[in-house]
Amino acid sequence: MSQTAAARTPSPRVAQKQARARNSIIEAADELTRNRSVDDVSIKDITEAADVGQGTFYIHFKSKNEVLIPIMQADAARLDKAMQAALKDTDDPVVVLATSGRIMGRYVAEDPRWRWVLRNSSVPIDEMQRAFGQFRDRDYERGRATGDFVELDPSITASFTFGGFINVLVSSLDDNERATAIDQAILLCLRALGVDGEKAAKIVSRDLPSISLD
Repeated sequence: MSQTAAARTPSPRVAQKQARARNSIIEAADELTRNRSVDDVSIKDITEAADVGQGTFYIHFKSKNEVLIPIMQADAARLDKAMQAALKDTDDPVVVLATSGRIMGRYVAEDPRWRWVLRNSSVPIDEMQRAFGQFRDRDYERGRATGDFVELDPSITASFTFGGFINVLVSSLDDNERATAIDQAILLCLRALGVDGEKAAKIVSRDLPSISLD
């Protein structure tokens, strides 16, 4: 390692301090934005709750929107864990993907913080893809391996299905029939993945299992 690289690498003690500060910022932002509108929470509010300076905040995050990214990723992982528990006895990958999408859509459309993210164009759609993408890709690969989904380029498939699904969510946020819109979007996603129309329609009309978020 060069002297320049060594100078840029923090000592273990400094790295631990930086990690604690970052985690404190995320935890404070998480707590504040759970109980208040994101628009009503300032960076000053976050740093005061985290007991760090604003300079420390900008070491780790460029903006308030950026600190939401790890929060939403953790929320997506928590939701996926609950959905996987509810679907642990389901072998059909089509049912797993469709049911997960229907539950996720309802959760996101009803949660105030996720609704803010969907409405706010300054939160990149790519970050939402990253939040749910690993779980979506896992379920898609299971279906592709069993022959239930057609063999398509994974990145194109993800952009087409997930992008369209998010657009439906955004357009139906204030719609009293948004659950129907979500189910129709999932039906279209299944058809795009090669699932038979009759089977797809039956799957999206099933009652949804209850989930428990710890």
